[in-house]
Amino acid sequence: MVKETIAYTDFDGNSRKEDFWFHLSRAELIAWDIEAEGGIQSTITRMINEQDTRRLATMIKDIILRAYGEKSMDGRRFKKSEEIRESFEQSEAFSTLYLDLLGDAEKCAKFINNILPKEITSRPEYKAQYETEMAKLTND
Repeated sequence: MVKETIAYTDFDGNSRKEDFWFHLSRAELIAWDIEAEGGIQSTITRMINEQDTRRLATMIKDIILRAYGEKSMDGRRFKKSEEIRESFEQSEAFSTLYLDLLGDAEKCAKFINNILPKEITSRPEYKAQYETEMAKLTND
């Protein structure tokens, strides 16, 4: 889970700085992996190798919206619904985050890493793959 503090200007011209929460559970990842032809990882790798920026941009938007939710006050639930996602997507905060991630591959990779469950990111094979991918991004 990650908290992103996003500074943006709302539709009334007011400057705002708010915290937004993002997380993908293991169950959500498994369901999404089943949906993706060949799995999420191979789909993303294929898009990167083919330099398919249009599909990558769509994938980044999808990741943001799938991960967005509202943490309950007691920390026991992470509420997600179509209404919650739609409300966020219609905000300038979403637009700001989306454009930031599109414009900075390293920041995007870190964001995705941070929204994944720790049970996944703490695995040695995941860490090795993440470090390899980050090295590619910083050398380009």
